[in-house]
Amino acid sequence: MLMRMRCFATISNDLGSELSNAKPFESIPVPPLWTIIKGSLPGGRYHKKSPVEMATLFLDDFGDTIKFKAAMGNPTIVMTRDVDSFEKVNFFR
Repeated sequence: MLMRMRCFATISNDLGSELSNAKPFESIPVPPLWTIIKGSLPGGRYHKKSPVEMATLFLDDFGDTIKFKAAMGNPTIVMTRDVDSFEKVNFFR
């Protein structure tokens, strides 16, 4: 029981420092819809690409962490290629 409380205190201290350095969700860049539509047309950068290739190209074009706003009842999607950021995004979700 004592060990568990000590671990909880450590997690709590780390959580406080992470929260104080966290960027707001609104600051995550959103790729322009027109750029994605134009790139998906024949001759565009994303035309006939697999979902994995498209995700890689999006991250190359728009940064290491991007989000796609919710549409038609679907949730907002956050994509990142940095493993540490991924853990933090999921943890603070």
